[in-house]
Amino acid sequence: MHCSGKSQLLGWILKFSYSEFQNMSALMDFLDFSDEEIRVTESSDEEPPPIMPIVKLEVNDEPTEVPEIFHERLRVRNNLFDDAPTRKLFQEWGLQQEAIDRLIGCGIKTDAHLMLMHHHHIDSIFLRDEQIGDKIIFTGKLQEWRMQQKGLPLGCCSMTSPALFNGVECTEMETSAAASPVPFDPPDEATANDDQLTFNLQSLLCKTAKGQQILSNYARNGYLTSKEQAILCHIIIDYHMSTKMMMSRHLFELYSSEIIKLFPSETIETYYMHRKFSATKNTAGKLYDRYRNMSYKTGYIKNLGKSPLRHKRKSPQPKHKLSVGSVTETESPISQDEYKLSKEWLRLNSNPWDKVLFEWRKSASFRMLDLRCRSIWTNEEILSFLNEWPRYRDPKGYYLVEIDFDFRHPGKKYDLISNFRDLHTAMKPIIIQEMKEKVNHKMLEEYFSQATDLDSMDCLLIRLIHALIPPARQNSCQKPSVTEAQEDFVTCFPTVYKIGERVTAKVDKHSPEPRIFVVGPHYGCLSQFYVFFCGILYKQPTFIKSLDLALKIYAVFNMNFSQKSRLVWSFLYSHFFKLEDRYIAPKVLNLINKVNNLALATANEQAILCHIIIDYHMSTKMMMSRHLFELYSSEIIKLFPSETIETYYMHRKFSATKNTAGKLYDRYRNMSYKTGYIKNLGKSPLRHKRKSPQPKHQISVGFVAETESPISQDEYKLSKEWLRLNSNPWDKVLFEWRKSASFRMLDLRCRNIWTNEEILSFLNEWPRYRDPKGYYLVEIDFDFRHPGKKYDLISNFRDLHTAMKPIIIQEMKEKVNHKMLEEYFSQATDLDSMDCLLIRLIHALIPPARQNSGQKPSVTEAQEDFVTCFPTVYKIGERVTAKVDKHSPEPRIFVVGPHYGCLSQFYVFFCGILYKQPTFIKSLDLALKIYAVFNMNFSQKSRLVWSFLYSHFFKLEDRYIAPKVLNLINKVNNLALATANVA
Repeated sequence: MHCSGKSQLLGWILKFSYSEFQNMSALMDFLDFSDEEIRVTESSDEEPPPIMPIVKLEVNDEPTEVPEIFHERLRVRNNLFDDAPTRKLFQEWGLQQEAIDRLIGCGIKTDAHLMLMHHHHIDSIFLRDEQIGDKIIFTGKLQEWRMQQKGLPLGCCSMTSPALFNGVECTEMETSAAASPVPFDPPDEATANDDQLTFNLQSLLCKTAKGQQILSNYARNGYLTSKEQAILCHIIIDYHMSTKMMMSRHLFELYSSEIIKLFPSETIETYYMHRKFSATKNTAGKLYDRYRNMSYKTGYIKNLGKSPLRHKRKSPQPKHKLSVGSVTETESPISQDEYKLSKEWLRLNSNPWDKVLFEWRKSASFRMLDLRCRSIWTNEEILSFLNEWPRYRDPKGYYLVEIDFDFRHPGKKYDLISNFRDLHTAMKPIIIQEMKEKVNHKMLEEYFSQATDLDSMDCLLIRLIHALIPPARQNSCQKPSVTEAQEDFVTCFPTVYKIGERVTAKVDKHSPEPRIFVVGPHYGCLSQFYVFFCGILYKQPTFIKSLDLALKIYAVFNMNFSQKSRLVWSFLYSHFFKLEDRYIAPKVLNLINKVNNLALATANEQAILCHIIIDYHMSTKMMMSRHLFELYSSEIIKLFPSETIETYYMHRKFSATKNTAGKLYDRYRNMSYKTGYIKNLGKSPLRHKRKSPQPKHQISVGFVAETESPISQDEYKLSKEWLRLNSNPWDKVLFEWRKSASFRMLDLRCRNIWTNEEILSFLNEWPRYRDPKGYYLVEIDFDFRHPGKKYDLISNFRDLHTAMKPIIIQEMKEKVNHKMLEEYFSQATDLDSMDCLLIRLIHALIPPARQNSGQKPSVTEAQEDFVTCFPTVYKIGERVTAKVDKHSPEPRIFVVGPHYGCLSQFYVFFCGILYKQPTFIKSLDLALKIYAVFNMNFSQKSRLVWSFLYSHFFKLEDRYIAPKVLNLINKVNNLALATANVA
């Protein structure tokens, strides 16, 4: 039996040089002998005729016959190696000669090969273990080279997918060929089995007629219409479904980020927003909605379960196994090389912010592993880590801390913020029982005072807890006092500038632990909140957010708590996040146990109290009403001052869930259902007797249409007198204010208030308007005059941005300076500043009208009349105490910041009263409600913009609405309608 020609040749090669060719199959493909050179006889017993000259070669002292043509092929191959254009590039990369020959021998000879190469190609070239070093160097250098060439990142996908080619623009051939929609080619098995997807949106759009139209329109207009946004989502989702891949959050974010890259004027939230970041707590966005609808219509997910591709994906190759502290990740979503690229991008870039968040989440697993390996404790080590990840130092760096915390401890992100109010209820009886002489009485009085705002109460509670669990001795000769521990935990400064002096001074240089800094005259009256950490100062909107952030910094960086205030940090860390503290003290465990037991006991007692009240009510055979719920709740507060009225009854207008809530309401609803109370009440003689009650005061007050007043004239006078003399308790103030609303609105209507003197006279009759929380009373009056419209502006203001952007781009032209436009469209501008800039831009769209024959305000004057920016709060005080606005009763919005694109505080000034608001939208909402309640004319200079907002959001009639205002409202409504139709 004679062996075949190829088998004989293979034997010669093995004896000749094994090290010359590591891959036999690649060698045979390269040699590619023809039938004339080698004739293979698999079935013949005859000896094949000689086909080539034979030469002798000594290998291992054995004579070996090698065909002459083999040497000829080697000479040809060497010539090919010398002519490869990529050889010089590989040499610059520092690759070994053997690796260079290997790459060129496999046909990697041009830049096109490098641009289209994927991970599985590299795996096929470098097969042996001793080649791993060359493989690592080549992969890293190839990644860098492709980024420099602005090509696709190194992926691992099928080369046949239509979206893989990074075409910068469609050629004429592609455009003509794409005149009609092209069906997407289904991916091969390699694509389906890969967890990563390389996606090129521009190439995808070039393959459909509608996609080309979108690119053309965007190049001409600079924005996408709602219809184009919908078509874009259709194209992307249709493409995704053609891949037969299961959708994931990562893919939604990938598609959305590609949209933002190609269309910079878009926002990522328009297309995808995860439920953790959505205001409705539901995943939202146009991409998500399209995928959900198409999945439902086509049964995509159900059918995907029967797909052979789906079954092949059940057992993917394991990736990087991670176990990082509390982090337990079975797979890392990216490779080591991608992590390095992501880290480098984050080191060099701080914009766009959506891209920063995307890359930060993508690299979270390796970053947490790095933190775990370092076991960071000292200030120097943390500073070193922060230098590696400089985005922590950005003003919005606290968002990145929250992402890391959510990765390490999934599901615990909102545990403290959601449950902190319950701590007040549990701690009040403990403080009363055990505090005694441990703390000064002034702090206790401030904490239990109804006039203290929520943020100050939260801060005072933390300071009181220090007295319950005083600090332990640090060493044999040092034991911090309670005051030292309190100041170590949270420090109060009279002004922001004092914080700056402390930050730039020597304080905390050797202490990496986060500190909470607050601004105010004392701890019972706070206005601003900061977290200081290793030279970084994060501003937060509330004290609870500051506390939450500081605890998350401790958790993310795995630090020991500050020694002086360690016990209180440990209590909060263990109580809210339920995370293990290595050094938890017995007194901390004791307090946690008391709080948990009291919470359970308090809940039982509250339930029993509600049972007694509802049983009593049902015995009266009376129909329940909102007035009675409020009456019962207020009586509970009178008898048990530590309780809150919201625990027992909260009307749906004031509830975050938009549903009536509270323990009294729940008990009544459950008992009515079980006993049929309401149904049986219809047959009760008491029910029939109440059918024709005596008519009460008939009221029709402007917009107010009340058939009955809930109180008599005498009760109204008593309520008014009580409100004039008392500002506490606040729950009682709110109750009496609502009770007297009908007569107060009638009084306003009869006066027909217009002048400053008349309004001042009315405010003197109702002095509670002047209280710091007087804006709550304005909202109650507005809700009474215009029921159901309380949240119309706050709920719908975000939609105004979407509708106004194309109008601004089309019509603004030279009406406004470019800097303001750049700030408005910048991804770095925060939401409050964007809201303020939008209002200022609207002034340019509807410039002010002439007030009289000789005066016409400029756009700038109208903008400043509507909202005025001050560098500091003190400048507001100077203006308020000066002559400004003395003869003008209209409300003004004052904001604090270096400029309109960077705002931090918001106020509404009205007849000598300065209401502080948390956001710009709340300030705008309050100012409009003041106009509505007091039925005033809008300020003349900025009247058109006030009229637009008043009519657009509240749908209320403006007596003097201008045609240009109606025109803008019509444009906005048409854009909103078009968006709704497309959706």
